[in-house]
Amino acid sequence: MSRRKVVVYNQRTGAYQGQMLTDEVCAKLDTVIQAEEDMQPLQLNSQLLYDLPPDVVEGIAESRRAVAPQSVEYGVLRDYQVRGVAFMGLAKRCILGDSVGLGKTVQLAALYNLVRLRRGGERVRMLFLTDKTVVPQVCEELMRFTGEFVFSVTGEARRLKELQQLYGVDAEPSLADPLSIVVGSHSVGTAAGFYAWLDEVERELGSSGSFFDILVVDESAVLGSTTSQVYKQLKSRIADKVEYCVLMNATTFEINLLKFYHQLAFVDSTLLPKKADFYKDFCYMCRSRFGDFFEPTGRYKNADIFRHRVRYRYFARTREHLGYTFEGCSATRHVVPLSDVQRALMRKVSQHQLVADDPTLLVDGLVFSPSSVPKILRVLDLLTGALDDSVPGNWGSAETVIMFCHYKEPQKNIYDILQLNGISCSILNGDTSSRDRKTIIDDFKSGKFRVLITNVMKGLNFGDTHHIMIYSMPGNVNNIVQFEGRTTRSKDVHNKHLAVLVSEGWENSKFEDELRYRARASHHFAGSDYSLIMSLMEASTSEALPKTM
Repeated sequence: MSRRKVVVYNQRTGAYQGQMLTDEVCAKLDTVIQAEEDMQPLQLNSQLLYDLPPDVVEGIAESRRAVAPQSVEYGVLRDYQVRGVAFMGLAKRCILGDSVGLGKTVQLAALYNLVRLRRGGERVRMLFLTDKTVVPQVCEELMRFTGEFVFSVTGEARRLKELQQLYGVDAEPSLADPLSIVVGSHSVGTAAGFYAWLDEVERELGSSGSFFDILVVDESAVLGSTTSQVYKQLKSRIADKVEYCVLMNATTFEINLLKFYHQLAFVDSTLLPKKADFYKDFCYMCRSRFGDFFEPTGRYKNADIFRHRVRYRYFARTREHLGYTFEGCSATRHVVPLSDVQRALMRKVSQHQLVADDPTLLVDGLVFSPSSVPKILRVLDLLTGALDDSVPGNWGSAETVIMFCHYKEPQKNIYDILQLNGISCSILNGDTSSRDRKTIIDDFKSGKFRVLITNVMKGLNFGDTHHIMIYSMPGNVNNIVQFEGRTTRSKDVHNKHLAVLVSEGWENSKFEDELRYRARASHHFAGSDYSLIMSLMEASTSEALPKTM
């Protein structure tokens, strides 16, 4: 019989305190939390955020040298960002759960600067892991906001070798400043070459602690399972040793609350009760199909109690909470018919999403056209304005449109059809190089082409485009929420328009059943922010055209 885990509660608030937080720190955190609830400003050092111009950032990258402090231009944190930095600076180990577009990277840069100030200007080392597609963007932002050179690394042998050459124990000091910030893809967390380098530099330091002072993991759903290699290696090799450990997660709670449990345990393994007790308190259970034990249903209970219990390790704000506005927006679902070929394939193959998106990949000689794929006809009708009288959003006059299409092969076929019809477009996916990715995004923001076709749903900043089209339905609605956030960089959400295209039958049923269930589960437990897709999916009606907010 296993020993019961002792859970430490704060005596004043009844929240989980764990064994790493003191009563004094919890009292200070309560002050920050109360300031957040009351929307009151906090006082922190005014020099927590650099704001360097692009030419200076470029100079840092080329020289591999930090900017001289006397030449620094300072930026200004918003009041809610100051509260976020204060919370992280006190808690040291937490999840920052702000909605997409509220500046989590800015707050992490300010935290880095705060730690550096607390240490009298001494060098602070930070490891920042994120999705591979956004590594270049994060590097640029951190150099802009901290003034430090940022080294980017992936799990690739070439970059790991360069890390060793520049920052190994035998590296030539004249090649670069001592290492301060490393930004890498999540795969770095399992890269043997990275840990070989880390072991070497830590042995040189002669300390049992970590080489890094701060660990940041963006898109922290990657840590949703304790059995994954990235979870086990990052936690034992780095997270348990660093002073500051911050996870960034803008996604509302997953339908499987256990993923969030594991992320909280990653930052503080002493915080939570055992899983069985956790399930009992916060999850509705049902008897398993095998009949000999109970398992979670995916529905949650006692949401307010849970949010209160984790208050010292989870800090999250939404646009709605911060008082920003949601006006002039619309979301429409377009149920389009299947072609005869698609209808036959739906009965024969299991690749239903591919059939709905592009059956030409499954049938030799089939041409991608409005007759074989009616969904592309709806795309053309929207973009040419043929539906402007019946669909809100004035899609025909939209200057820029971002389209999500999951598979790479249909992306090329959509590109060809749009170009054939005089609609300028470009493709951005996992095959796009870092240099081309930046050029494509910059050209899209400046309006050099009209439609961006992509399957990159997280991390990137696509500017303030007002029209979003979902050509392929992903399995998790939270990914679409993330996708929306990539197009909304202003705090208020005004005049945004979403069109979700689903084929009749399987894809439409998937939308109505599985995805709507996920949306409602997340909304019920975690609350919501301004979201076009969530509003559409929570609608009780199921008409094909249109649903307007």
